[in-house]
Order: sequence, then C-alpha cells, then structure tokens
Amino acid sequence: MLLPQTPAIGIALSGLYLVTVFALDVITPLGVPVWLLYGGAFFFLYKHPAHFYVVVLAAACTFLILIGYLLSPGTQPEPIAERVGAIIIVWVIALVLIRRKQTA
Repeated sequence: MLLPQTPAIGIALSGLYLVTVFALDVITPLGVPVWLLYGGAFFFLYKHPAHFYVVVLAAACTFLILIGYLLSPGTQPEPIAERVGAIIIVWVIALVLIRRKQTA
C-alpha cells in the first residue's frame, strides 16, 4: 500500500532522500559518481503543484553537490567538471519538471 501523495509527504520524502544521498556522497571516495542520485529527489515532487519547491530542491541539490565534493574522501581529486555537469543536470530536471507542470 502506497502512502497518499500529499505535498507535505512529498517534501518530507524528498528531504529524507537528499539527506541519505548526501551522507552516501560524503562517505564515498571521489571518483564514484554518487552525485547522479541527487536527480532522484525530484521524483517525490513530481505531483506537487508548487514550482517554488522544485526550485528550492534544485538549489539544495546544488549546495549539497558542492559540499559533497569538498567533504568526500579521496587522494585524487575528481574533476570539477563532473560536479558542474551534475549541477547542470539537476537544473535541467527542475526546468523540465516546471515546464511540464505549466503545460498540465
């Protein structure tokens, strides 16, 4: 049985998912593309009507991707271009989701 998809539950699940991915990102050595998982947080806001939360989520993902890069263990630094690409992917997902909500 699935939980009813209310805005509060979607926001809470999205936040919990972000915390989990961030923790995994921080303990995983650089070079392992854990940052790809940040895009999954938008799944929980798919049915949420407000665009504001999608933008806030994209901003939070951006912040956590950068902090995760700084705090991740590793001796060989991951190219910053991968993290910049992750940030671009997050914002593209957010814009597509907002655009889809505008047309629906």
